[in-house]
Amino acid sequence: MKRKRYTEEQIISILKQHEAGALVPDLSRRHAVAENMIHRWKSKFGGMELSAAKRLRELEQENAKLKKLLADAELDKAALKELVEGTGNGRAAAMGHRPLQHSPPQPRRACRLVGFSRSGAWYRPKGRDAAALRKRFRRAHSESASALCPLHQVGVH
Repeated sequence: MKRKRYTEEQIISILKQHEAGALVPDLSRRHAVAENMIHRWKSKFGGMELSAAKRLRELEQENAKLKKLLADAELDKAALKELVEGTGNGRAAAMGHRPLQHSPPQPRRACRLVGFSRSGAWYRPKGRDAAALRKRFRRAHSESASALCPLHQVGVH
């Protein structure tokens, strides 16, 4: 069964009917709502005018947004605090590669907090053999040095 949503205007008109002397069971049958809903509306909107009810809804929406922003800021603060106090690779902790006390932030948020690109966060350098690389550098240096330096050609160096 689909639930019907009443506007503030409709709720206030129902409550004014109740204040005028209509009984709660009659109002609940007439408007197809539960009796406890009328009592709940009375506790929330009782004695309000329409403009005050609309203002209440706007304030509740703004309050919800502010609560969400505060929660996000607290999560960011906790993650940064844990990165600063923690040991090991802070970047790995931000990306969720090691367990945090709290649930790890999402990769996009973590990269924004730490200040580097997301592509760099997922980059894993390939393990290269340093000895083979040094050997190649020495060979390239000796070949280029012998070609450029006349003393290498004579064998002085």
